[in-house]
Amino acid sequence: MTSKPQDPFFKPIGDRVEETDKLPETAESGQAEVDEDAPVQTIESLCMRCGEELIEPDESEGIDVVSVVIEQGTLYTAKILNRGDLNRQVVKSSYATIIIPEFELTIPPKRGQLTTVEGLVRDVIGDLSVDQPLRRIHDEPTYEKIEALLKKLHDSLGDDEEGEPVAQGPDGQQLPDDAPIPKSFTVKVDDPAGNSWIEFLGSMADPKWSLKTYDRSRDQDVLLGLVAPDDVEEGKTEKVRTIGEDEARKIEAGEQVDEDDEHGEVYVFPGTCSSCHAPCDTKMKKVVIPYFK
Repeated sequence: MTSKPQDPFFKPIGDRVEETDKLPETAESGQAEVDEDAPVQTIESLCMRCGEELIEPDESEGIDVVSVVIEQGTLYTAKILNRGDLNRQVVKSSYATIIIPEFELTIPPKRGQLTTVEGLVRDVIGDLSVDQPLRRIHDEPTYEKIEALLKKLHDSLGDDEEGEPVAQGPDGQQLPDDAPIPKSFTVKVDDPAGNSWIEFLGSMADPKWSLKTYDRSRDQDVLLGLVAPDDVEEGKTEKVRTIGEDEARKIEAGEQVDEDDEHGEVYVFPGTCSSCHAPCDTKMKKVVIPYFK
């Protein structure tokens, strides 16, 4: 029996394991040397156009939510009262806005991310701290405002005076999940696409967690690419002149037509569809119904 020829593009997993086992080890550490072409550090794919094998590094730092846009936007809210709440998982799509009302902090939409509540706060701390040395020299008022915000963020996480995380209590024991944080706050994830999420604890009856759905606005639909922007002014109306059968006969007979006849006009009111918010026109015409009161 002849064996099936091996696919040159996709190697069996067993061959990959053998290649990994054969990686050289250093004498001092006994650990495998870093190899950029090592199978465990790369992603291998095949170009369906030219048939070439592609090797790409696996260095993704965020997530890209691949999903359809649901009919309504979502607003998740979570009260952060103890250390266990800081560990709530958060899925944030590229359209989601993070809001922390107690700190008057709003994080605009950016790349999708899978993290925790504490991870969100520490990302903000890291982003704001990067340019603080320059702000201290060139814009001291802004520097002082951001420093005050950074102190509030560090306090909410229970960090020490140097801004370092504190994982143990005064007695040297690990802090429990029900240990209260020095300053409680609220996290809101507003996603018009409806593809974000905050973890609830136990069940959806979690008293510190809530979910609200809402109808998207016209601007949000444009942002998501559901409708195209237009230049129609809201509230503007126009009159469209139509010709009825009686007027058509008068024109053919060469008789004079009364252009002020309000029964021959159609009123057009530009608006939006109540379901998909697409632009549409509402047309109305005055009619006369005999013997109708």
